[in-house]
Amino acid sequence: MAGRFVIVVLGAIFWPLAGAAQNLDTGAHKLVEAAPGIYAVEPKFAGANAALIINESGVIVIDSHSSPASSSTLIDAVKSITDKPIRYVINTHWHVDHHSGNEAFLDGIETNVDIIAHDYTREDIPTLGRGQFQQTAPYRTMPLDGAAAALLSGADANGNPLTDAQRRSIEKFHGVQEEFIVTGDAFEFTLPNVTIDKSITLHGEPYTVQV
Repeated sequence: MAGRFVIVVLGAIFWPLAGAAQNLDTGAHKLVEAAPGIYAVEPKFAGANAALIINESGVIVIDSHSSPASSSTLIDAVKSITDKPIRYVINTHWHVDHHSGNEAFLDGIETNVDIIAHDYTREDIPTLGRGQFQQTAPYRTMPLDGAAAALLSGADANGNPLTDAQRRSIEKFHGVQEEFIVTGDAFEFTLPNVTIDKSITLHGEPYTVQV
């Protein structure tokens, strides 16, 4: 049976399937199931929205947020919903809140992960991305403050007491974000290792993904 298609356009995601949304608050992230095995991802503290596509052969992550702290806790979130390995990370463009967490996917993952982007995105990350990274330096402590406030309140956005798992997720984010801040402008971007000039198709079941 042919896989169903999810079209991923660099910079935007179009879901061709409909399903009842199920929300999962992992502590550092909110996951909303847009269709079976497809999740919209909202980081609570740092980074742009992301997405997950779960296939039989592995998981596709779209964008890696603005720091290794967000990506490391996103990896934990993936493990909480599936035992499939992460196989691909897609960087939609060079803005730092979409790729600065790349390194987390290459650290401690048991399987090989390919980071995919357009040719120009790989070229722009060390130049345009570096410039933006330096410009946004004053804002790097804000996610840390948000995580600290969440731990202090002991409650999620709906006022429910944090579970032990949620608290661990927020504490992990806080610790890794502190390291990220200390590194400062010495932080080195992890560049995509697979680039495309027009498009690529990731064949899988149940979803075939066109980028």
